[in-house]
Amino acid sequence: MGTILATAAMAVELLSPGEAPGATLAFYRTHGVEEVLEVDVATLQARLLLRPDTTAEPAAPSEASASQVLPGLVILDGTVEIDGERYR
Repeated sequence: MGTILATAAMAVELLSPGEAPGATLAFYRTHGVEEVLEVDVATLQARLLLRPDTTAEPAAPSEASASQVLPGLVILDGTVEIDGERYR
């Protein structure tokens, strides 16, 4: 039988038009979510927010962020890459 978690390991946040990036990060931190994949639907840009501690800041857009929850998921320059294949 699988493991039951008290919270999500990863949340996917689709930003509404006009919603500020990172606006809901405090909510996810409070609830113990390890990673947030944030997608701006207006620009089709994505960023992976990691949660090694509550003071961690998101990586700069030009830096690669690799998921620890979903092996093979990398965000680089706002583009999603899964197992070496880029999606935009």
